[in-house]
Amino acid sequence: MTLNTISETATHKVESAGILYVSTKSDTERQWQESELLRTDNWPDDRPPGGVVMLAYRVELRDYNNQPDFPNGTRPEIEE
Repeated sequence: MTLNTISETATHKVESAGILYVSTKSDTERQWQESELLRTDNWPDDRPPGGVVMLAYRVELRDYNNQPDFPNGTRPEIEE
């Protein structure tokens, strides 16, 4: 098997057998979902759009990747 050098420093060398992981749309959407959940984790109830609206948005976020048309569906949005 032939290995291809991807990166090399004075102390380390990274090689590959030619198979590199390519990010998919599902990966991108899951990363967006995770970043939105982290961003809204400690959202104060008195900050717009408010506690109930934010709670509903976070439920939609958690369910996003369970949609039948994921990752091609519509991303959840905050109802204001």
